[in-house]
Amino acid sequence: MALICSAIFFAGLLVLLLSERQRLQAELIQGKTDLEAFKADLKVFCEVIMLQESYSSQPTAAASSSQPGATVLYRPCLVTKCRIDSANLS
Repeated sequence: MALICSAIFFAGLLVLLLSERQRLQAELIQGKTDLEAFKADLKVFCEVIMLQESYSSQPTAAASSSQPGATVLYRPCLVTKCRIDSANLS
C-alpha cells in the first residue's frame, strides 16, 4: 500500500514538474519573441531618427526661422542614445 501511495505521489509530482517546465518554456519563447519585436521596432525608430537628423543637418528656411538650432541639437541626442541602445541589444 505504501508503495502504491509513493508511486502516485511521485507520478503527481512528475506531472506538476513537467507542466511547470512547459509553462516556463512558453514564457521564454514569448520573451524572446517580445525582445525580437522590440529590437525590430527600435531599429526602425533609429532609422527614422537618423533620417530626420540627416535632413536637420542642412536646415531649411522654415526650420531655421522657427527655432534656430533647437531641432538640430535635439535629434542628434536621440540618435546617439538610439545607437547606444541598439549596440547593447545586439
